[in-house]
Amino acid sequence: MTGVQTCALPIPITASPNPANAGDLVNVHAIAVCALTLNLTVYDSGGNLVNSVSGATGTNQTTLDTTGFSPGTYQVLVAVYDSEGFTGTQALSLVVN
Repeated sequence: MTGVQTCALPIPITASPNPANAGDLVNVHAIAVCALTLNLTVYDSGGNLVNSVSGATGTNQTTLDTTGFSPGTYQVLVAVYDSEGFTGTQALSLVVN
């Protein structure tokens, strides 16, 4: 195979630690053979925007700082980009104690 490999969703995406404690750094990681960029948008249980994070290009991961998060369950929308551009969005839940 020649050229740049692209990936199709769904791609396994993990958050660790999960559950987390407020103040933890949570690593969000895509398990993929191709280079992906992950951008996160985090919402609380009321649908309020809590945080957004842009990952480094092509690293398959980014880090979310939970400092200031109240205990609860958060919806993390992960926008996935490959070398061709936007691939799609996946959601995961993050519990903060």
